[in-house]
Amino acid sequence: MMRSGVMAALVLAGLLVIVWACFAATAAAQAAAAPAVGPVAAPAKAAATQAAAEAFTEEVFTQPSKTIELAAAVGGIVRGVPADEGTHVKAGDVVVALDDSTEEIAVRAAKLEAENDAEEQAARVTMEQAQEEARITRQLASEGVEAELLYRQKQMASEVAKFKYEVAKKDRQRAALDTEAARVALERKRICAPVAGVITRMPTEVGEAAEPLQTVAHMAVTDPLHIVFHPPARMLGLFKPGQTMAVEILEPKREAVTARVQVVNEVVDAASNTFRVRLVVENADGRIRAGVRVRVTVAGPESLKGP
Repeated sequence: MMRSGVMAALVLAGLLVIVWACFAATAAAQAAAAPAVGPVAAPAKAAATQAAAEAFTEEVFTQPSKTIELAAAVGGIVRGVPADEGTHVKAGDVVVALDDSTEEIAVRAAKLEAENDAEEQAARVTMEQAQEEARITRQLASEGVEAELLYRQKQMASEVAKFKYEVAKKDRQRAALDTEAARVALERKRICAPVAGVITRMPTEVGEAAEPLQTVAHMAVTDPLHIVFHPPARMLGLFKPGQTMAVEILEPKREAVTARVQVVNEVVDAASNTFRVRLVVENADGRIRAGVRVRVTVAGPESLKGP
């Protein structure tokens, strides 16, 4: 019985040795078939992932830096429309003219009144004469009571003449102000461009009646142009006003231009997880149109120059 137990133990030990040998052989084969992994693979992959995370591209549109509604300060009948849709205007150019015949007459009348100095000169001569009479009478006043009384009358007349002269001067100054007011009323009949730009809409026709504060034309300022884009929140702190960067105009032909960061609104929009950045592009020659597509690409801090 004891001999049978020993034999069973020997058989079991032999089986365990065989199983262990098979397992070791399989593990060695798998290790030999696996590719070698170099020590620089992980850092290279991390660098590529970081670069991909920093890159940002968005296609947006150029925008006018200002859009203006031109309105009539006063009412009147439209006499002329020198500008039309698409017209480029300079600051001060007349866009719409209302009938101003009454105002022109008022300006001429006020100008004549302001230039007429006859009353002022007459008052001045009267004053000087009264002052001279008072002076002579003063010299004679020592001769008696009647002379003294006469001197006082002349002195009073001199003061009255001086007062009338001052009134005449004030009247002439008031006439000059009336002339200026008439000129202002005349100018208000002409609706002019406040800045240089382009007329985008002209809803006004000659002969129409324009009401006070009625919009008579629309214009846009295209120098400079604005470009607004929305980088992701992870780029907060990257943009600063005054920095410059390159953008690509896509229409009508591709063209790289330099834009300047003007506004950085660091309030993040919760829905899109982005914030707003506004660029300015100088456009003195007008070659870049408002409303064309533009591509903004930011690869990282190296895309921005300046402060």
